[in-house]
Amino acid sequence: KVEFPYVGDENADEDAELTVNMGSGQDRDVADAAKREILTLHKKKLVGAMNDFVKVLSKGGPALEKQGPGGASPKGTTAAEAAAPKPSSAPAEKPKEKPKPKPSSDLRGKSVELKEEFYCRPSDLYECYMDPGRVQAYTRSEARIVPKAGEEFSLFGGSITGKQVEIVPNERIVQLWRNSSWPQGVLSRVEITFSSPSEGKTVMKLKQTGIPEEDDYGNANTVDVTLQGWRMQIWGRVRQCFGYGC
Repeated sequence: KVEFPYVGDENADEDAELTVNMGSGQDRDVADAAKREILTLHKKKLVGAMNDFVKVLSKGGPALEKQGPGGASPKGTTAAEAAAPKPSSAPAEKPKEKPKPKPSSDLRGKSVELKEEFYCRPSDLYECYMDPGRVQAYTRSEARIVPKAGEEFSLFGGSITGKQVEIVPNERIVQLWRNSSWPQGVLSRVEITFSSPSEGKTVMKLKQTGIPEEDDYGNANTVDVTLQGWRMQIWGRVRQCFGYGC
């Protein structure tokens, strides 16, 4: 057998020595020949390998040697702990936020223009918009109206709300007007004019701008709903209630 002396990091700079012991019971001539063979041909390789091992020990052992320069473990850390995989120090990637849905409505709005004729005076038709008693009579619901610029109004129990912009009695009404089903904050502009081409007859013209293409629920029939509201819920009921049919 080949024997090496004690090796450690304290004698890392010393060349390792080795001895060859062939053991008892061996033929002396054979043993001497084997010893010479090992010392002559293989000593250099064995001593070189041992010196390399000693240098590795001086750096903390095989585990830390694999870490490369600067890989020494902190004080109190074993070689096995130092060699263990370390958790990544990179900040955890934040989950990507889902894109917010874009509004489906084109809030630039649409416009409608209507013309209706009634058998009444312009003052009679004007009061159907500005007199709370008359409005409640044909809508059959709560109405709050003040015929003064800057005042807010409410029809059909709050389904229609807005603000008076300009009031010219018996001639012209301008309002900011919205349906409660429209997207929050969307207001249209309503302008109504009254004229009398002949005695006992009134021509009413309405222009409404800024109607959204869709309501707050994504229904794309807001223009049709608005038109039907004027024709059926307002003017149709006015004719039936007050006999202004034409």
